[in-house]
Amino acid sequence: MNATMNHELEQRKAVNPLKDLAKAVITRACLDSLGHITNSSYCGTTEKSILMDTAKRFFDPNIKSFRLWCDLAGGEPEYIRDLHNDLTYHYNCGKLKDFNTRVVIETLLKKL
Repeated sequence: MNATMNHELEQRKAVNPLKDLAKAVITRACLDSLGHITNSSYCGTTEKSILMDTAKRFFDPNIKSFRLWCDLAGGEPEYIRDLHNDLTYHYNCGKLKDFNTRVVIETLLKKL
């Protein structure tokens, strides 16, 4: 019976829609900050620049909404900010050019 209870607890931990939503928001903000705009045909250079800047400012641990998303995702705001900063650095250096950026971000966030 104990094994069944443990299995049920593991299943509940695996299905957490709020955590999944929070990770999706953080993933989208990371992609936006790097210029991976979903449909760039609808977005001019100025709009893309504004979107990228807004996404970069999202990763500020002093902003209440960022702290909330981090809490829902199960991570500390400073840790997620540092992940974003490291990702940005490696992306800009070209070290991630052979990787799917979304997959890299999602893999990092799975550890939360």
